[in-house]
Amino acid sequence: MAGPVEAVRRLLGKWLEGRRRGYVLTLVALRRLEERGEEATVERIREEGLRILERTGDRVDWGVTREEYTVGMVSSILRELAESGVVDVVDGGRSASRYRISKDAEEEFLSSFGHLLQLARMPK
Repeated sequence: MAGPVEAVRRLLGKWLEGRRRGYVLTLVALRRLEERGEEATVERIREEGLRILERTGDRVDWGVTREEYTVGMVSSILRELAESGVVDVVDGGRSASRYRISKDAEEEFLSSFGHLLQLARMPK
């Protein structure tokens, strides 16, 4: 069974290889809204994604290193999955190694976030 960090890393790699940067941009925009404590509606995610593209001139550099982004994204995903009951928090921990995955992490990630990613897909 894939761990959550490995599953997200594989998904991120697939999206980048498939030239689906819009999905990655969607996650970055979602993360930015979350950091500011703003509501993450499809429209707000789209607006934030377009602002990121305007600021960066459509470069892949969106203001965070790949490692920072991946760690932040995994943390957000695990928290969301725990809140939705997909994963259970073990011993009250918040690190990836303290989560018990109820199913394959990649499958759970797609089932939990796939619809949002599809709805809020950003233009290339």
